[in-house]
Amino acid sequence: MPLSLTPFFTFDEKIPNAGPVPSQSSLRNPRVSAVRSRETDHLSFKHSNPALHQPPSLLPSVADAGSESWRDASDPDPDVIVFEKRDRTPKTALLWLSVLALVAVPARAELFSLSASGTITINDSHDTTIPIGTPWAFQIIYDTASPDRDFEFTGTHDPTFGIYANSGGIPALRFFHYRAGSYEVTLDDPGDFGPFSAIDITFAGVQAIDINLNAAGLFPPLAGGAVSFHADFNDFSPSTLTLTSDALPTDTTIGPQNFEESSITLLPSSGGTVLGAQRDLISLTVVAVPEPSIYALAIIGFAVPLLHSRRRGT
Repeated sequence: MPLSLTPFFTFDEKIPNAGPVPSQSSLRNPRVSAVRSRETDHLSFKHSNPALHQPPSLLPSVADAGSESWRDASDPDPDVIVFEKRDRTPKTALLWLSVLALVAVPARAELFSLSASGTITINDSHDTTIPIGTPWAFQIIYDTASPDRDFEFTGTHDPTFGIYANSGGIPALRFFHYRAGSYEVTLDDPGDFGPFSAIDITFAGVQAIDINLNAAGLFPPLAGGAVSFHADFNDFSPSTLTLTSDALPTDTTIGPQNFEESSITLLPSSGGTVLGAQRDLISLTVVAVPEPSIYALAIIGFAVPLLHSRRRGT
């Protein structure tokens, strides 16, 4: 997507020894024109409605200006208002260029996020860290370019069952975060996901999304034992199609209403569960995930050293 960039300037320097502020009779035409003086390096903005069209940083100063004005005393045109340009234009423009580059980047087609939230329904783990009623939320980001690896378990591809793990050249599991009260865990690298971590998709009489994560060294312990994570979302209605295949979900209309039974569970190795059930499920969303493109990162890579050199030179 091409970027449309506008120069950015800051104007907050008053010009002394000037005449009165333009009267209300001149506040009619909103058109603006700008002229730069080569001798003074000032920018003159010609507009007849400064109250509506001045840069926001000027408005408080105009109100407090008293006898001082923003009009050039040597200019016979009362609608010419002069602002001194600070020497921050290149730095400001580069910062905005970096920001706009990231904002304008489209979502990468392969990455999707599944997020859910609710409250804890059951805790029979004998650990009081996460009591019943505690709000919880989780997010998992997965790469839909990762191939179905069901053949590793079944010996052949099964169109009704998909397994997406990190054992191949394109890892399926990219990011995970879970929080319930003070309990929190983040897996932010494909290497963080341990053996048997996977998203399983069932596309048969029951349509289901099952998430199984193991990372014993990264989940905080509960009841003195290591913890794993499981979530399942099940649609038992044969008349509806929540899923359209055994592929990873990309339908952004999926929500809690699509499933009759769900559970989001922490499983301490010492026994018991910390579980949020369907009846306490508040939200469930599937969305595409934006990712900075090469050209956006290149712009930032160019801007940061230049800004640093300018800072050292000042």
